[in-house]
Amino acid sequence: IRLATLNIKGYGNPDTHHPKNKWNHLNQVLRDDKIAILAVQESHMTPERVVNVEERFSSRMRIFMSAHPEAPTAKGGVALVLNKQLIDAAQASAQEVVPGRALLVRAKTYKDEWLNILAVYAPNIPAENGAFWDTVSSWFDDHDAPNPDIMLGDFNMVEEAADRLPAHEDSPVATLAFNDLKTKLHLCDGWRNTFPTDNTKFTYHQPNMTVKSRIDRIYMKRILVEMARDWVIKNSGIETDHEMVCVDVITKSAPLIGPGRWSIPTYLISDKPLVKYINERGLEAEKELDQMNERTADKNPQTIWYKFKRDILDMAKKRQSKTLPQIVKEMNVLETEIRKVHGDSMLTEEQHIQKTWLNGPINGRYDS
Repeated sequence: IRLATLNIKGYGNPDTHHPKNKWNHLNQVLRDDKIAILAVQESHMTPERVVNVEERFSSRMRIFMSAHPEAPTAKGGVALVLNKQLIDAAQASAQEVVPGRALLVRAKTYKDEWLNILAVYAPNIPAENGAFWDTVSSWFDDHDAPNPDIMLGDFNMVEEAADRLPAHEDSPVATLAFNDLKTKLHLCDGWRNTFPTDNTKFTYHQPNMTVKSRIDRIYMKRILVEMARDWVIKNSGIETDHEMVCVDVITKSAPLIGPGRWSIPTYLISDKPLVKYINERGLEAEKELDQMNERTADKNPQTIWYKFKRDILDMAKKRQSKTLPQIVKEMNVLETEIRKVHGDSMLTEEQHIQKTWLNGPINGRYDS
């Protein structure tokens, strides 16, 4: 089960067929990244908008949402989207925990296993942020609801100074209240538990890239963290100042699935030597077909076509073995540069920001 969280910063154009309607892009994200469960913050959803989006993408989306009680189309709002092609969405149910801020969804994953997912969008002001976590805690005390297996969303606070650039600790009003809730629900920060010393990944950045933070996170019960893999912080392609956090969670009863069929990586489509080979090999196959006078078991259009495809795949694998190490090497060099910058105690905060800017995504050299 692939989970993700993303603050989309608004609904976009009201027309679901318009290119700037963000739910058009979310549909592509669900499809391309094979996301089964997506938490969305600043969704600006209403019941009418849910109906419109679900009708538009009826084969893929089931949406649970909680709207801002005063201005649902202008601010706030949290939603949780289930990809019907990857998870049993029909039996899912939801409970509103804090209007426009927190939503608890129960979804069936595989056989008789269920996940309880708490999607949150915490307030930005420290005092309100702390009060929000207290409200969530009280709600679980007052309601006969299962504790969440997963809590994800935009927390608008960090637990460690290292998760901000420039580095600084958040207000104790927020962090202490959150820590009480986290301890009560037996949840832990999946990314930080997986990468305890990695302080180079951020999920939110201001337009000038001088202020960054990891405020978008996924918390899980420890047993799920142990079964989680492929943590990624990536650009979603949607117009927002937040990155998307993704992870794969394996349930206990999930079947064993093999590696699948190998396919040519998309970056090789523009590889000149490979393209040249495909053209030349295609002309050879066409010539063989034209010169074939008699069909035999060893030589016929099907065998020629099969050999043509096999030769292309073999060449693609050879090109991958030559080009991929160089790409990985360049990425590793940039990762090392970023870590050195953040780990250099002799640099001032201004120098940290400047060096991160030079090595960062702003000039296309580093994909966070």
